[in-house]
Amino acid sequence: MNPQITEDQLNLIKYYLTQNPTSPHWIQLSKQIREILIPFFEAMSSEDIVKALELPLELVQKWSEQKIEVDFIVRDVNECKGRMTHTRYTYYPVELKLKAIKLTQYIPVHHLSKIINVPRSTLDSWKNLGAGKDNIPVKENISPIESSPEIKKLKDMIKRHEGKTRRKYSKSEKDLVLILLDQFGPKLVNEQTRISYDSLRRFQRERAKGFPKVKISSKYAPVIEIMKKYPGMGPMQIRDYVHRHLGVSMGVNTVRKVMEDNGWIPCYTRKTIVDTDSRRYEAIRRNYLWHLDFKHFYINKCKTYILFIEDDYSRFIAGHALSDGENANQVIESLAQAMNLHGKPETVMSDGGSAFYSWRGISKLSKFFEDYGIDQKISRVPRVNGKVESLNQKIENELLNTMSFSSINSLEHEISQWVGLYNFRRVHQGLGNLQVPADRYYPGSVKWFKESNENSGEELFKKMMSNLMKELKDAS
Repeated sequence: MNPQITEDQLNLIKYYLTQNPTSPHWIQLSKQIREILIPFFEAMSSEDIVKALELPLELVQKWSEQKIEVDFIVRDVNECKGRMTHTRYTYYPVELKLKAIKLTQYIPVHHLSKIINVPRSTLDSWKNLGAGKDNIPVKENISPIESSPEIKKLKDMIKRHEGKTRRKYSKSEKDLVLILLDQFGPKLVNEQTRISYDSLRRFQRERAKGFPKVKISSKYAPVIEIMKKYPGMGPMQIRDYVHRHLGVSMGVNTVRKVMEDNGWIPCYTRKTIVDTDSRRYEAIRRNYLWHLDFKHFYINKCKTYILFIEDDYSRFIAGHALSDGENANQVIESLAQAMNLHGKPETVMSDGGSAFYSWRGISKLSKFFEDYGIDQKISRVPRVNGKVESLNQKIENELLNTMSFSSINSLEHEISQWVGLYNFRRVHQGLGNLQVPADRYYPGSVKWFKESNENSGEELFKKMMSNLMKELKDAS
């Protein structure tokens, strides 16, 4: 059904246009005028709007294009905020910043801030990119070397040399530099990478003579194999994994060098100041305290939620579930399944999200805890529930950021595989760098599937329980 307009609203629009005869930009219209016009632009064509509102066709078409442009900016801003829920800072692409700053030609920054939902201080910092309202440098002709995939990969790899007076380049870095030298020459490579001309000439001389062969000892072969199998693992995690499962001991720096020589790109994150006085705690036994939390992320521009249930004492993932939103029914169902498998927890901790806590009255989840005699704790700050927050960061770095998913089914399968790896195979640094969570949660059970080829958490757990039941039956 087409929207209707009153005579007063129509007169208001006409009066506004008589006061602004220069046909203002869509974003310059007052909030009241935009609220009147939006239903028409969303439900009707330009010709129908002209008939309904008695406006010039050129003006309607112009406003329609400008409205779409503003809507795209608002959508992109919201997507950027949704992707970066794990940190206080949000990354915005340069193209989005430039589009937003162009709008400051028409309205003040503080008005634009309210429309696109970006802080004014952030918009002020973006204006430095444009060097003024009317002189925004948009790169239309990007040089071929900037669009080359080799230069993007090389820039990520050589970040590790930042701040060093003496740089030692790995074989994989030199190979990329030589490819770029052959395609674009030393001047462009030097401008893009800041690698000195002396180093570039030395790489070319070494290639002419033949690079010294890098001999990879059989001792280091497992490092490369695990690095390729689990691309989200860092040097310390691979060091601990190799030590536990293969009995090979080596230093973290050695593992890092082997990984860098074979093309590993370190992930540099923002440095944070650690409060040394922060109080650490750990439960005294399994099922004494469980942590609950939702992890938000996007799959094909669709927001998805993962619920994790983690045991504090062992860091064992007692349950997980995919959901299209945070709701108490999903939490109750997942808790019931986890309790059937692993027993009842004494205490459950979560944040103050709507799925976990109701500020008015008693929520469904609180009633569930009361029926089962479970204590509920609400963390007021994220670090109190930090173990499951750390788990959210791990799955993001090791799975969600390293793979693409075509469907929810493929996502469920990969999460199940990752949970199996985390519970039964991946060495946890919070457990002394030699134990996996299952060692603490089910002591002595890991021996049954050390040689198993199954990766699924459910399959490994079923195998473990069947073997434990067999042991109990034989003992009786």
